[in-house]
Amino acid sequence: MFTNVKDAVATLSTQSKITRSALAALPEQAWAWRPHPISRTGRELAWHVASGFHWFASDPLKLKLAPKPAAAPSSTPALLEAFDAMTRDCLSALKKKDDAWIRMKTDFFGTPATNGGILGYQLVHESHHRGQLSTYIRINGGKVPAICGASADQEVIHSKPTTGQKKKVR
Repeated sequence: MFTNVKDAVATLSTQSKITRSALAALPEQAWAWRPHPISRTGRELAWHVASGFHWFASDPLKLKLAPKPAAAPSSTPALLEAFDAMTRDCLSALKKKDDAWIRMKTDFFGTPATNGGILGYQLVHESHHRGQLSTYIRINGGKVPAICGASADQEVIHSKPTTGQKKKVR
């Protein structure tokens, strides 16, 4: 998906901010909740989302990173702190690579891919699980942040080009 480091870093950095807002919005009561017996708890899902970029960067891409915390954090502030640290580490390691590295072909669990393609898989993975997380947020009384465009929980102000008046839309 990515063919140069600059675009990968910019996109992954922007997406990590959106992911952080979803993680921050998960209500505490959602941490133990699961929508179905085979589903993850909110805490398990939040940790999966928070540590996903680290896994993709350290395992398939073999970037040198600080170790992931051994256990999932037990509070939202600790989760966000761990997410921020892992994200900074991943982006820092990625910035040290060049465009030839990002286009380099490799094996991704039996599927040929480029390193940029693996980063694309990471982006899709993160987006998918943010969508799941939004359900956990809503059902447990939280406000869903903008994930892929506006959320019904946010007021968005649109300017009317002809009159300059602003209209609130939900």
